[in-house]
Formats: sequence, C-alpha cells, structure tokens
Amino acid sequence: VASGLPRVRSARSSLPLFSHPSLPERRHYACCTADTWSSELGILSPSHPILITTWRHVPPGTNGGVSPLGTAAGFAGGLFIGAAFCIFDWVTCPTHLTAEYPYIGTQAQLQLIAVGGFAGLAGTLVDSLLGATLQFSGLNQRLNKIVNQPGEDVKHVSGRNVLSNCQVNFISSFITCMLTASLFACV
Repeated sequence: VASGLPRVRSARSSLPLFSHPSLPERRHYACCTADTWSSELGILSPSHPILITTWRHVPPGTNGGVSPLGTAAGFAGGLFIGAAFCIFDWVTCPTHLTAEYPYIGTQAQLQLIAVGGFAGLAGTLVDSLLGATLQFSGLNQRLNKIVNQPGEDVKHVSGRNVLSNCQVNFISSFITCMLTASLFACV
C-alpha cells in the first residue's frame, strides 16, 4: 500500500487518482494483496487444496491450488485494500471539497470497499487459473517440497512451464483490472 500512497493527478481528470474509481489502482492493489494473502494464509488451511482446473487434491503450495481459507483470505485482502483507499480518501479530502469528490461518502465508500473485495476474489481465482495451467508445479521427491521448475527428482503436479510467478501476477492483475472495470461503471 505504501508504494501507492503518493498523490498524483490523472491525465484524464483533475481528481486525485485515489478518488476516481474509474482508474485501476484500487483493483490492481486489491488483486495483488489478495494473491499474497490467499497464498500465505491458504497454505495454513487444515484441508488439502484442490486444483482449480480438475478439482483433484494437490499438495499445499501448488500453483492453482485453492482452499476455502485461501479464497476467503483473498477476498479479505481485497476488502482491506478497498477500506485502506477509502480511509485515505476520507483523511486527505478536506470537508469543504467533498462536493467536488463524489466518491467520498458512506454509500460510495461502501461500494468501493465491496468492489475491492470483488477484485480481490476475482484476482485470486484468475491467478489460480493461470497458475494451474501455465505455471509449472512439481513435487521434489527428495525434499518433499513443491517447486516451480522441472528437474531431477521432480514429479509434475500441474501446469506447463510457460510463465513465471511474476508473469502470472502481472497478467492476473491486468485481467482482473479489465474484468472489474465494468463493475465500476455501475458504482
């Protein structure tokens, strides 16, 4: 969040970026935070994850593996980002300017928080789908650990070795921003 806090002006508008929901920053950060939260907290799930493409059980840490805990954590991460941006808008928007910033106010802010949650959930699912299909996951049988590269003693679990984790994150963030753009048109 800290890297996104400097206030900059939009080339299309005189509103600050964080107060203009048509811009993708909120959705981008919601997607990225959801990916991190779902990965880091989902691995703690008491149930084994299932592969999003085949619904078969896979070892924890497998790209494309989803669990109820990880999915809920991704949604919560998106809600957190939505709330953080709304608090930032509220704190940085002087009361006398509220009429000029139509996205300040209880109903609008709650809608933007919900959009953050939706973007987080969508980002988690898109990331998992890309990870399950285009990012290699294998079980290193010697170390009994999931790895992202094929090699000796590595048994293929899911995905092709097409994209790296950074590439999956970039593409899932882009797709999530595009998918959720229509939701902002309704807010």
